[in-house]
Amino acid sequence: MSISLIVTGVGNASTGEEICKSLQLGRQDYDITATNVELDRMVVVDGVRKVLLPPASDTGYLEALAAVADEVEARFILPGSDAELLRIVEGSEELADLTEAVPLANNAEALRICMDKQRTAEVVRQAGMYAPKTFECTGLESALGAMERLDVGYPLIIKPKSGGGGSAHV
Repeated sequence: MSISLIVTGVGNASTGEEICKSLQLGRQDYDITATNVELDRMVVVDGVRKVLLPPASDTGYLEALAAVADEVEARFILPGSDAELLRIVEGSEELADLTEAVPLANNAEALRICMDKQRTAEVVRQAGMYAPKTFECTGLESALGAMERLDVGYPLIIKPKSGGGGSAHV
């Protein structure tokens, strides 16, 4: 029996796209509806229904998502981007009033920790596990000062505090 579900944020090389591919490779049969803010960016995912949604920042996002979920009789919603993940989790009570489809995601506090690399390192250390030295900097001078103050040497990895695409900031 096929399980109907929605995967959000399915753009080129996105987490949502990888979720779709993984589901398609599994043994279970899924009726997948892929959503994105731009339909033409979903060229890589074949064999799924493609639906346009407003950005997660749009005030009507949850209503639009719920309408699609009800239309395709989705049992589950799998967020495929950070922006949609946070919006769906923070609006989970509102979404529950709008549709029976269940979002598959952690709670908002866990997400806030995981989306902040510095906070994640702090929580890992507090749990008694190893985490590399981590510090926040606002530019080259503050980075060099922190490296000296914290006795951080090379090799050194510089990443944005949240999100991906760190190479764009180096």
